[in-house]
Amino acid sequence: MFFYAKDGSPACKRGCLSFKDQYDLFRSLEPQVEVIGISQNTVSEHKEFKEELQLPFTLLSDPERNVAESFKVPVHLGAFPAKSSFVIGPDNPSTMSMIGYSGLGSMWPISCLL
Repeated sequence: MFFYAKDGSPACKRGCLSFKDQYDLFRSLEPQVEVIGISQNTVSEHKEFKEELQLPFTLLSDPERNVAESFKVPVHLGAFPAKSSFVIGPDNPSTMSMIGYSGLGSMWPISCLL
């Protein structure tokens, strides 16, 4: 699960495309890994963004930051969730977290999940 600031922003596009590029590898793991992106955008904005980038994973709308706050995701620039990723195991609410990823090149290596 990863949090990002805003559909359509260049940095968030790069981050989402990074997860898209790794999607098949995530899905090949056992147990199979789900990828979920979360931002404050509306459902209709997510639908358009997902179609534009042809994202194969779910985007969730968190306009009131309820989910972000439950994971203690900090606010960036006074309004947006800081880019953050969480690996949630089947028996553990959150087994790994990374606050402040910057898209391409700094996402956890997939090998840490193997």
